Amino acid sequence: MKKLLNKTLRTFALYSLLVLAASVPAYYYLVDRIWLSELDEHNEIIAERTEKELNKLQLTEAELTQSIALWNKIQPGTDLKKATTKIRKNKRVINAMAATVSSVSSTFVSTVK
Repeated sequence: MKKLLNKTLRTFALYSLLVLAASVPAYYYLVDRIWLSELDEHNEIIAERTEKELNKLQLTEAELTQSIALWNKIQPGTDLKKATTKIRKNKRVINAMAATVSSVSSTFVSTVK
């Protein structure tokens, strides 16, 4: 004859393993999505800050080219390029500046004066 405690313990242990097996992939997926969204947000903030500071300098075309080349040397995980396309947004023309980060690739839209 089986003890009553063994019967409920077995059922509880089986249920706990089932919940654990289902929660691990769900937890991994959730944390991964949060991490990627935070990285994207961080990269957008950095791109806007960099674009703002470069615009504040009022560089000539040659100085801007040199600054971009220097930036790409100093920051090997990024690839700044001179804006080539124009996008209309809220009745303003803005230039698109592409920035590629080694772990996450994103295209940032930044205002260029």
